[in-house]
Amino acid sequence: MKKVNYFIPRILVLLVFAVIISIFYEYFLYPKTIQTEGWLKTMGKNTFSKKPDIIYFSASPNAAYFERDLDKRSIAQKIQSYLKVDKIEAMDTGAIHAGIFLHALQQMPSDYKPKLIVMDLNLRSFGNMWIQSGLENGLQRNLVYWNNYPGIINRIRASLKNYSYIPYHERSELIQYDEKFKKLPFKDSCQTIKKWTDSIRNKPSFDPIGAEMVIHFGFKIDKKNQMLLEYDKIVKYCTSKQIPIIFLILPENLEGMSLKAGEKLKKLCIQNVTFLQKHFSKTNAQVINDVDMLNASYFFEDFPTEHYKSDGREQVAKSVSKQLKNKLIKTKNL
Repeated sequence: MKKVNYFIPRILVLLVFAVIISIFYEYFLYPKTIQTEGWLKTMGKNTFSKKPDIIYFSASPNAAYFERDLDKRSIAQKIQSYLKVDKIEAMDTGAIHAGIFLHALQQMPSDYKPKLIVMDLNLRSFGNMWIQSGLENGLQRNLVYWNNYPGIINRIRASLKNYSYIPYHERSELIQYDEKFKKLPFKDSCQTIKKWTDSIRNKPSFDPIGAEMVIHFGFKIDKKNQMLLEYDKIVKYCTSKQIPIIFLILPENLEGMSLKAGEKLKKLCIQNVTFLQKHFSKTNAQVINDVDMLNASYFFEDFPTEHYKSDGREQVAKSVSKQLKNKLIKTKNL
């Protein structure tokens, strides 16, 4: 009994002290932590607080612009110009993907429900160069702060790497392993990414961009693809909440691929797009296929990206807005 009487007051003091520290951190230090390490939460809350009719989930393609563009409006802003009534807001920043989009949807306030969601089905994001990106650990750490737990708990979790953390060298090894050993649907020097890029580099007219394109697009999507599984969860979530969703397969520089890497890379991309269309045709999601809509002149970077000049963003906006109008009309008539 004496031992109990000895320990209980001390435990209570420690608990009170812990509560005081937690409250101090929550109100005085945590807001700065959110600004520097949890900015995805701020971005999401800002988007949801505007309660738009349509949310457009994208990465850098939405807002990237050519420095000589006279019209620097984003794809979402251009879409807005075609919508008479409904308001669209974009949630976008470089390198985010389906896994981030899913987390954002799960944090959406219970008193808000958009009429429609548009989401990039970025072909390049299904490859290991994106899935195992050097930026991924930072994004996963960022998500640790996007929940309703006490701030000090989130800070401890982040410090202890209590999230989907994979050391950079291990991510690099995973990429290299797939490049060497994962088979592609070709029987010649394009059997693997490694053999394919070596064959390009051995040509007298070697173009390094051609090899980069193979590295970023040289994969075959199947049902076990990590990014596809995240998109499936998104479809399931939207179905459960009765929120219509449209996936946008962004334009890729297929013309540039053919010129710099050969027709087989373009063929592989088309096969992957066909797979995605067939896969999602069995769900409630609608797919807009714009993969071959733009020729090389609409892209302003040689490196493989989905970054378009103003006219390219305009073409995408027209394509999406046409489908949005049809979808919104059908939704209103339900």
